[in-house]
Amino acid sequence: MPTMCEESKGPHTIPLQSFLCGMRITNGVIFGKYNSAVAHAVVSVQQDLGLPPTGKFDSVTSDAFKKALGFDLEAACEGIPGITEFVQPDGSVISWWPGAPRKVALRDEPLVARA
Repeated sequence: MPTMCEESKGPHTIPLQSFLCGMRITNGVIFGKYNSAVAHAVVSVQQDLGLPPTGKFDSVTSDAFKKALGFDLEAACEGIPGITEFVQPDGSVISWWPGAPRKVALRDEPLVARA
């Protein structure tokens, strides 16, 4: 699963939002977008787990969530249809769905902030 940064959007962001809500780290609004509130919640968990507080849900964070908290985002997404746009640290976007090959639909242009 690709790294998930702010502005990622789609149905596969929802299991992470739900998990963070269940931990009472977010306010309970689940909307399918990895916004600043989700990033801040991830930072909080990263700090608790002794990880660098990046706010990005990367492979290191994912592994720590699995080991320490029993949460496997990729497994949680297996039955969810649709495509999610995962914004990468460099601003590029990877379209992802369960069972997707490792490298799919990479858009080279940086994501433009929306007003």
